[in-house]
Amino acid sequence: SSPCFGGDNAENGSSAEADIEMIRNHLQGTVQADRVLTQRLQSNCKDLQAQLGTEEAAQAHIKTQAARAADDDRRLRDMAAELERQVTDARERLRQAHEDRRHLHSGQWAKQRSKDTCSFLHEQL
Repeated sequence: SSPCFGGDNAENGSSAEADIEMIRNHLQGTVQADRVLTQRLQSNCKDLQAQLGTEEAAQAHIKTQAARAADDDRRLRDMAAELERQVTDARERLRQAHEDRRHLHSGQWAKQRSKDTCSFLHEQL
C-alpha cells in the first residue's frame, strides 16, 4: 500500500506506522545503495590513481630515453659534421699534393728535356 500524506485521513494508527516503516525501509535502502555506489567509486578511483602512477612513471622513463636519444643524435650530428670537415680538408690536401706532383713532374720533364737538348747540341758541335 502507498503512504498516506496530509489531507488523507488515516483510518488507524497502525496504518500510519506501516507507512513510516515503509518510508524508513525505502530510505535505508537508498542509503545502502549510496554506500555501495560510494565504495565502488572509491575503489575505481584508487584503481585509476594506481594506473595514473604507472603511466606517469612510464612517461618519465620515456622522457628520459627521449632526452638521451636527442643528446645522442646531437652528438652524432656534430661528429658527422666534423668528419665531413676532415674529409673536405683531406680532399683539398690531396688535390694540392696532386697539383704539386704535376708541377714537379712537369719541371723535371722540362729539366730533362733541357739536358737532352744540351747534350744533343754538344754532340753536334
